Amino acid sequence: MFPNTRPSRGLPCFSVLESAERAMQFVYLHWGVSAWACYAFVGACLAYFQFRKGLPATMSSAFYPLIGKGIYGPIGKTIDIVVVLSVVVGISTSLGFGVLQINSGLEYQWNIINNTTTQMVIIGVVTIIYLWSASTGIQKGIKYLSNTNIILALVLILTIFVLGPTEAIMKILFQGIGDYANNFLQMSFRTDPYGDGEWIAGWTLFYFGWWIAWAPLVGSFVARISKGRTLREFMMGALFIPVLCSFFWFAVLGGSALDLIQNQGETALADTVIADVTVALFDFISYFPMSGLISVVGMVLIFTFFITSADSAMFVLGMMSENGNQNPSNVSKMTWGIIIGFVSAVLIVTGGLAGLQSALVAMAVPLSVILLVMCYAAYKGFKKDYDSDIEMKSRDLKGHDAE
Repeated sequence: MFPNTRPSRGLPCFSVLESAERAMQFVYLHWGVSAWACYAFVGACLAYFQFRKGLPATMSSAFYPLIGKGIYGPIGKTIDIVVVLSVVVGISTSLGFGVLQINSGLEYQWNIINNTTTQMVIIGVVTIIYLWSASTGIQKGIKYLSNTNIILALVLILTIFVLGPTEAIMKILFQGIGDYANNFLQMSFRTDPYGDGEWIAGWTLFYFGWWIAWAPLVGSFVARISKGRTLREFMMGALFIPVLCSFFWFAVLGGSALDLIQNQGETALADTVIADVTVALFDFISYFPMSGLISVVGMVLIFTFFITSADSAMFVLGMMSENGNQNPSNVSKMTWGIIIGFVSAVLIVTGGLAGLQSALVAMAVPLSVILLVMCYAAYKGFKKDYDSDIEMKSRDLKGHDAE
C-alpha cells in the first residue's frame, strides 16, 4: 500500500499521489464503520437479550425470538461451540503476531536475539500477567491494565502527532474521511472480477474475516460492561467513537509514514515494511526525536494491548463455558488463559501462524452466517417489544379517554 512500491497483483497501477490516497481510503474501510459495526451489533444484541430478557450471556440467547427454548438444546449449543472456536482462534492468532512484533522490537532496540526461545519467554511473561489480571476481576486488574493501555496509546499517538508533520496529518485525516465516504459503496462491493483477487483476499477479506471472528469476543465483553446504558449510548461508545479514534490513529501513523516516504524521500521505510512487517513500527519510530523512549512506549503498548485482549477472551470464554454466568470462576478463566497461551506457543514453534491466519478467515464464514441470522432474530425481538409498547400506550390512551 506504500506509494513508492510496486502495486500488489490485482491492483491497477496508480500514480504516487493516487496510491497514497487509496492507501488511506482502504485503511479506513478496513478499520471503519463496517468493521466496528460487527462489534457494536453483537454487543447490542447480547446486552438486550441478557439484561432486558434475562437470558444467559451466550451468543445463542440472541436467537431466542427464532427458536425459543431451543437455545438450550443442540442448536444453541452448536452456535456457542462455533463462537468459542472463533474466540480461541482469533485471540491465539493475535497473541502470536504480537509476540513476533515484540521480539522484533527488542531485537531492533537492544539486539536481543529474535528466535523461538525468546518468543517462548515473551509468551510466558504475557500469559502470567494476563492470568493474574483476569483473576482479580473486571474492576481491578483488567480495569487498571485497560486504563494503562489507553494512556499509553494517547501518549504514543499525541507524541507522533506533535513531532510529526502535524499539518499534513490533519489534511490526510479529513481528505481520507471524505474519500472514504465518497467511495464507501464502491470499495465495500469490490470483488476484483477481472483480476486474480489476490489483493482482495490478502487484505479486505482477511481484515473483515478477522473482525467477524473477533465480534463474539468483543461484543460479549462490551455487553457485559454496558449494563444500564441506553441503546443510543451504547452505539456511541461501541461504534461512532471507536471509528473516529481509528481514523485519527491511522491518519497520524499512516499519514506520517506516507509523508516520510513520499515527501522526505525515506523510501527505506517502505522496503522495511515489505521485508518484515513486524519491525516496521520500530523502524518508523526511528525517524523521530526520542525514538528510543517512544519505541519502549510502543513495545509496552503492544504488551498491554494483547494482555487486555486475552483478559477479555478469558472472561468471555469463562461465561460461555459456564452457561452464561456473568461472573465466571477463576478456575474457568485460568483454564482458558492457559489454553490460549499454549495454542499461541505451539503455532509459533511449528510456524503455523500463516495457516491459522487462513483458518481465521475460514472460521469467519460460518460465523458470518450466524450473524446474518442473528440480524433477523434481533429484528423480531426489537419489533415485538416495539409493538407491545405501542399497544400498551394505545390501551393507556383509551383508558384515559374513557375516564
